[in-house]
Amino acid sequence: MMFPYMPVPEYQSETVSVFRGWQPDEATCPENGFTLMENGCGQRSPGLCTRPPRQTALTLTNPRGLTAHSRLCWVDGDTLYYNGKSVGQVSDSEKTFVNMGAWILIFPDKLRFSTVDQTVEPLEATFVTTGETVVTLCRGDGEAYEYVSSPTAPDDPKAGQVWLDTSGETACLKIYSAATGLWSTIESTNLKVSSPNIGENFAQYDGVTFENAGVLNGTHVIAQREKDSLVIAGILSNTLTLPIGVKLSRTLPDMDYICEYANRLWGCNSEKHEIYASRLGDPTNFSCFEGLSTDSYTVTVGTPGAFTGCIAYGSSVVFFKEDVLHRLYGTLPSNFQMVTVHGPGVKNGCAKSLQNGSETLYYQGPGGVYAYAGGQPARIDSALSPLELQNARGGYGRGVYVLMGQEENGQSHFLRYEEPNGTWYREDDSDVMDFAGMAGEVWFLSRQGALVRTAAQGSSLLLEGPGGEKEEDIPFCFVTGRLGMDLPGQKVYRRVQVRLLMEEGAFCRLSLSRDGGEWEPKGTFTARHTGRFTLPLIPGRCDTCRLKLEGTGQVTLIALHRLRERGSDL
Repeated sequence: MMFPYMPVPEYQSETVSVFRGWQPDEATCPENGFTLMENGCGQRSPGLCTRPPRQTALTLTNPRGLTAHSRLCWVDGDTLYYNGKSVGQVSDSEKTFVNMGAWILIFPDKLRFSTVDQTVEPLEATFVTTGETVVTLCRGDGEAYEYVSSPTAPDDPKAGQVWLDTSGETACLKIYSAATGLWSTIESTNLKVSSPNIGENFAQYDGVTFENAGVLNGTHVIAQREKDSLVIAGILSNTLTLPIGVKLSRTLPDMDYICEYANRLWGCNSEKHEIYASRLGDPTNFSCFEGLSTDSYTVTVGTPGAFTGCIAYGSSVVFFKEDVLHRLYGTLPSNFQMVTVHGPGVKNGCAKSLQNGSETLYYQGPGGVYAYAGGQPARIDSALSPLELQNARGGYGRGVYVLMGQEENGQSHFLRYEEPNGTWYREDDSDVMDFAGMAGEVWFLSRQGALVRTAAQGSSLLLEGPGGEKEEDIPFCFVTGRLGMDLPGQKVYRRVQVRLLMEEGAFCRLSLSRDGGEWEPKGTFTARHTGRFTLPLIPGRCDTCRLKLEGTGQVTLIALHRLRERGSDL
């Protein structure tokens, strides 16, 4: 008697050990992606792990802004804090900060804070005279000229004699040379403007605008300054006396967005379509135009639309509109040149998403998140489609671009983009007002007032003191894409094994959904020691299935192993 041949089931053994982060669209998410993610991270890539614990240093009552210099600086209501100490008063409004040397510039207040002597002072200055103002001809050092004023040259002049020639429409100062017997024009002439305390609010080389000053109305650069007098370039036919009420002001243009580049403060104005740069090393002066390498700078752009952000990038400063990038190169006004790139810019309301990464500029643009490294910006968030964020803020540290944005319905997403593997992960729904960081350390200030360090490892370099409360037992939840989409019809899953690395005390619950059905609990596990553990389950017969891992503590998903055989189409 012959034994019959029995068909042997054709089993397939497959292992997934490379995971591709958060991909919220269930229709396109691959089986190694995750449609739902809470507190995920790629620090142990190619695995998926719980994010690092955070540390909340303190909670503000009325958060208004955060930045990092050599220490953290923030605004709570109308009070400015530096390294945890109150250092000055500001207006109660949301702030934009720019670091420039030892200064932190504060907008829209137009103030600056010195990190050296910890004082706050205005960037602008104004003075109105309370007495008569006398204007006379003088030398560059302020010393008065002795001269003769007439339409014709003096008779029998002596060597070095000065003559104010009033024969033309504009007076001309000349000096006599006995060697040549000729009168030579003094090309550079100055005026001394004298009035009590007129120089108190200004400094040498300030660009100051005069009002109610007759022929002096306009902007002048201060050549010399004393408490009761200023020396400016100019010429007069006679000594001029002005009444009380002459107004002098040093102002900044109204700028929608600001940044620092090459030791200048840069900004832009959408209404005037202008870009501005301050005098070299001096963020208080935007009106110094003397033909020098240190001059201020202004240029008008021809593209339509409002500016949406600006940032220093490499050896340039980049000004964005939603569909244009204006990249300005150079080191001084005489060699500044602008290159215009037509491409996706920064989305309106997302200027704070701009961050310099590792030789790459990241930002939230119309339709997605972009990386710019010269040439055309490239979209990097196709895995997140169709998610589109607004009101985005960004930060960067140690190869990770962190981004918070909101959907149209107000739902917040705190994301992280891992540069080494180009993968997105979702942490939680924290609503961030500002990110700040330096030397790889990243902090954020939530709209609820929490001042949080994103990775509580060691002591902080940016905030002295104990550092606040460190998170423990971080909750997590990971839901996989649909397993089984590679084959049509039903499959019989003989075994699925979930391989985890868990720290002592970590807890995990494993659930299964078959063919889009309800979640079925499959078991729980608590690690009694740090190590690798395998959680088994048997899905049975289905077309597709999804796994959900949720729990608390530090857990890393290392691999998914499955053993299955192909079933019928029914």
